[in-house]
Order: sequence, then structure tokens, then C-alpha cells
Amino acid sequence: MSLLLKYILGFFLHFFDRAVVWGALIDVQSKIDHKAKLYPLVKCFKSEVGAYSYVCPKTELSCAKIGKFCSIANECLVGLPSHEMHKLSTSPIFYEKNNATGTQWVADPSMPTSTTTIGNDVWLGARAVVLGGVSIGNGAIVGAGAIVTKDVPPYAIVAGVPAKIIRFRFSPDIIARLESIQWWDFPENEIKKRLLSFQKELTSEAEINVVLKDLQRLV
Repeated sequence: MSLLLKYILGFFLHFFDRAVVWGALIDVQSKIDHKAKLYPLVKCFKSEVGAYSYVCPKTELSCAKIGKFCSIANECLVGLPSHEMHKLSTSPIFYEKNNATGTQWVADPSMPTSTTTIGNDVWLGARAVVLGGVSIGNGAIVGAGAIVTKDVPPYAIVAGVPAKIIRFRFSPDIIARLESIQWWDFPENEIKKRLLSFQKELTSEAEINVVLKDLQRLV
């Protein structure tokens, strides 16, 4: 099946999908949760987007798996394919069936497709770039314009070119507890009951512990 046909079929598949705003380009292999939101000029190829996550205009997702409650800003590139560096040529015409040259020299791709994994409650700033095969942990923040070339731990804040860890949002103990609780998988009605916990300014360890105790009741 040609790439164009995949996008045409994807258009009809998501034509009545309220999660996909008119103008987004989605191939037939992508899976968009009906509670997610993809805005105009988003390009989505072989990707998944979880519930309550949103993807802003001019962002491209390629072979990416996006968790729940993620905030993807404008003009991000997620899952950029890499080129061969250890062969005679870096041109994809020698090892990719469907490549940017538009010419097919190989019957099957010789390079496996790497999935880029974005955890839950992740925030990607505008024009952030995440290379193919990279994994970004739950609760992480990627600064605007950053280029992420390697895995990002949960709840880390990274920025720069290439992206480096600036700091962590919480202490190791708090991060471990959040990873254990996994609030993003709670039933929607239970999360709504705890809106005040999500709206509090967490300026001290004591305040964080109060919120975590509230969330742990459901674990």
C-alpha cells in the first residue's frame, strides 16, 4: 500500500472523529484515542496518541507512542528517522523501500523501524525535536527548541542542543511514589473528584505528601 493511499484511508477513517480537527493528516495505521485532540496541520504516521493528550499545529509524529495527558506544542518533530552512519552511504535509497527520494531500489527495508515512546503527562515545548527510538519518561518536560537525542528519565526537565537534564521536578522519593501510583490510569470520575489536588501549588515536601496521600487511596 502506497504512503499516499495510507493517508487517504486515514482521512476517511477519522473523518467523523472529534479527536481529529479538520486539517490534520493521519495515516490509516495511526490510533488516536477519542478523548485526545489533534489540531490542524498535524502530521501523524504510524503513531498512537493517548487519552487527554493534545498535539498542536504543525507537529509531526512518526512511529511514536504518546501516553495520556501529554501536551505537545507547535512545530515539534517526534520520531525523526535516522540515517545509516556505518555503511558506505547515508542515503536512504540504499536501505529504505519508501524513502524521501521517491525512488525504490530495495524491495524491503533493511533498517528496523524504531518506536519513539513518550510517557504520560509529558510536556514538549514548541519546536522540540525528539529523535527516533528515544524514550521520554512520565512527567518529563522538554524545553522549547530542545533536541532530544537520548532517553529522558521520568520527571526530568531537559533543554538545549543536545538536550541535557537541567533538574528534576521532584525528589527521587516523590518520583518513585508517582511512578507507583500511576494516576493517569485512574478512572476519569476519580480524577475529577481530586481536581483540587491537581490544582494546588506544590511549594513544599509537606504539600506534595498531602496530595500523594490523596491519590494513593485509589492504588
